[in-house]
Amino acid sequence: MKKTKLVTTVLTTLLMGSSAFADITEIKLPVQDRTYNIELNLNVNTVRCLVGDYGASSLKISVPELNEYAVFSHTTRGETLPCINAGPCKTNFSPDRLLDPSMVLDKGGPTENVPVRVLLEEVYYVDAKAKVCERVLTESVTTAVRGLDFHHYKSAPLVRLPYEKCEAILKP
Repeated sequence: MKKTKLVTTVLTTLLMGSSAFADITEIKLPVQDRTYNIELNLNVNTVRCLVGDYGASSLKISVPELNEYAVFSHTTRGETLPCINAGPCKTNFSPDRLLDPSMVLDKGGPTENVPVRVLLEEVYYVDAKAKVCERVLTESVTTAVRGLDFHHYKSAPLVRLPYEKCEAILKP
């Protein structure tokens, strides 16, 4: 299961309880979708494997510009700069994992210009049967650096809407 789908499932469970998911419709409305050309500094201080908020070591790149371009803070616990994440790092316990900083650091110079997409969406979880409408604001940051896909995702619940108002907002 992809991380976004897992986060959505967890949020839905937390917000709406454990009722059958088959009755819940997810509707995404873009709030802002922008791509910024950012020059990333790629060195041992900005490209590294860290545990952060994920509970397992992952390959990260610091992107200070996200402080200006993103709505959410993409700074993980224990860090001072926002970051993007490529996934699990090579460890002694999982030597078959492919990700480590050398995959970024050893492939080119000290900087790389990349397009970084910041997508902010308002997500509605509508349960017509239970007459419930929950809203969540989500932000995803995505890019590719030297052949590796990087991302970061944040979300926060918004005010619950009366079902009738939700229907009116979402009416085509």
